[in-house]
Amino acid sequence: PLSLSPYSLLLFSPTAIPPPHCPPIAPTSPPSFIAAMIDIPELHNMICAHLDQADLARCARVSKKWHALVTPFLWSSFRCVEVSSNTARWQAFARLVLDDYLHEQRHHQSTQEFHTIDRPIHPPTPSPSLPPLAKYGHCIKFLPHPSTIVKCLQLIDDPSPSQQPPEQQALQKPTPYDLMRHLYTRCPLHQHYRIISLCDNDLKEDECVKIIGEYVVPGLRGLIVLRTDDRYLESWKIKYLLKHCASTLEYLSIEMDNIPYNEELDEMHQVVQQPESMPLLKWLALAKLDNSSEAFLSWLWERCSQVELLELSGLNNLPGSLVDSLPIHMPNLNSIHLIELSLSDEKIAALLSITRNGWKDIRMAYFNGLHLRRTHRALMEHCLTLEELEIHNCAINGVQKAQILAASPNLHTFCTLEDDWFKGDSYFDVHSFIDRDPQTGELKTWACESTLKTLKVKITGVPILGSHGVRGWGMGGSEVVREAYPGQAREIQGHVYDRLARLTHLETLWLAQENRVDRLECLDMSLDSGLHKLAGLKELKELGIEHLKTRIGVQEVQWMVNQWPKLRTILGLKSQRTEEAKEAVEWLQKHHPEICLSQW
Repeated sequence: PLSLSPYSLLLFSPTAIPPPHCPPIAPTSPPSFIAAMIDIPELHNMICAHLDQADLARCARVSKKWHALVTPFLWSSFRCVEVSSNTARWQAFARLVLDDYLHEQRHHQSTQEFHTIDRPIHPPTPSPSLPPLAKYGHCIKFLPHPSTIVKCLQLIDDPSPSQQPPEQQALQKPTPYDLMRHLYTRCPLHQHYRIISLCDNDLKEDECVKIIGEYVVPGLRGLIVLRTDDRYLESWKIKYLLKHCASTLEYLSIEMDNIPYNEELDEMHQVVQQPESMPLLKWLALAKLDNSSEAFLSWLWERCSQVELLELSGLNNLPGSLVDSLPIHMPNLNSIHLIELSLSDEKIAALLSITRNGWKDIRMAYFNGLHLRRTHRALMEHCLTLEELEIHNCAINGVQKAQILAASPNLHTFCTLEDDWFKGDSYFDVHSFIDRDPQTGELKTWACESTLKTLKVKITGVPILGSHGVRGWGMGGSEVVREAYPGQAREIQGHVYDRLARLTHLETLWLAQENRVDRLECLDMSLDSGLHKLAGLKELKELGIEHLKTRIGVQEVQWMVNQWPKLRTILGLKSQRTEEAKEAVEWLQKHHPEICLSQW
């Protein structure tokens, strides 16, 4: 039987080599029906696509025909593992590339000698045995991250000149980047990344930047440039990458403190005016940029005419060109995400005023300690166009939130909490959420009542049922909200249900609380407290009750299943510690296993 190259056996899996106690494979022909099967290309492609590297290696040892069919799949991918976790494997990979590189250099050198010698000489004949990479490089479709390739190519041992073959001593030692470029040229069919993250260390060497620009980023949909060290990144490097993926790029994220501009370097690398535009770029995310990046930002704005979503995070200063240039160069801008900005209320309000046509999507997170009065007024100016609003850990109180909900006729998503975050002050106090007219006592009309589909809020301040006249503290020593008069808790909870009942198009409802076991002032979600008022929420698909001290039992979940026919998820029910909740979970798992009961 045929055997594979020792490099390929090392490269893919140690289990690909049959153990020594296994009997040798008899050199017999496979059964006729198997031979007929592998004559159908579509069929053997489907079979090989489901085999792992070890099975493919064994199949390649059966016969010449199987070897020819299976080898392209065996070489299609280099599985990504940490270089430090399997050094021997990656050293074999590096040696594979080095041998192929030296083979090509020797062939190139002999060809040059043939053309330079005056006397008659026979032309150099190609080697009858090509290196594995030369044979099968065109089969490789998946390559590791460029940083992984560089690390493993640096693992090549440097033998002394006396240990090198004579024909190799005359060749110049290749750098890891020479080998990296050679690898990409040998793998012309490798699939390009859809999205890739590159840090400043990946782009430290100029040659590496050019290789990534030429071979890795073409066809890219998303590019992320991150800072890992306290170092700067020259603007020409980012421009060079963008030059090679500008026609396909849809998402660009840059997290870098300092991007100095150098016109001489731009001219040297031919990126002064390149790329001219990024026609598909819709999402631009910038983080931690300071005023030293002003020249680069001015260059960037001019190439972002199609951007619709702008995300800014970690800014300590507001670049001067940001507010002035964006309305001119980004006419389609309709969404903005502001995260962890150390800016004044006035500057945040200025950011919310840069759009021409009004915001459709606004996300604000982690502005603790700021009084956002001007920011709230700026938000109110966009209520007519607003469709999605997320407010996390921002000093916008419940009354201001209710004003936004009351004035937003197109709002379909309102969120004050995140999937895995329950700290901070993004609460909606119960009286502001109920939002009653002080003169008539009736609930105020919210403009989003017929459009809101997703509501994720922390409602706090609900008195505990039956707590009037009861003294004491909550679990853990914290004070809890108690009834001012008998029946107040039931009355307030009824008003909350009345408010929720008006949102007839809700599909997702999260009523989470703070991540503390002693948090009791919340809806208990029982039929006695008024849950039956929500019978009109026929579109509800997902209910979140994480960290609520509810009284949900079998009767309540039976009612939910009957009244909410589209319900598919109840988050947090499993974490309830009451016997009623455990019985409800058991009933749902038995009668409605299609309903997901995962915790948050």
